[in-house]
Amino acid sequence: MPADISSPIVAIALAVTTACTSVPPPSSSAPQQSWILQGRYQLAASGYTGCLPDQNQISNVTVDHDGNGTWNAACKGKIYLCSVTREFGPAVISCAPAAP
Repeated sequence: MPADISSPIVAIALAVTTACTSVPPPSSSAPQQSWILQGRYQLAASGYTGCLPDQNQISNVTVDHDGNGTWNAACKGKIYLCSVTREFGPAVISCAPAAP
């Protein structure tokens, strides 16, 4: 009797599809600083702060339902204001020293 290969193929297809999907922006019912999103904000800010992602302390996250928003990243005594926009295609992220 031949082995049923449809189940493993479906499982692999589901795993690949699930792995390639992005995490949606937080909704009003979900905490905005879940550990997954916290890591994304830390990583996004690292190129601007000059600190490794896990050294960036994230605060003041404000993101709308479309994924546009701002947050602060603090590292080595400096605070940066970061923003993300997703209006026209891929996310555009930038950070600059926060105003005093």
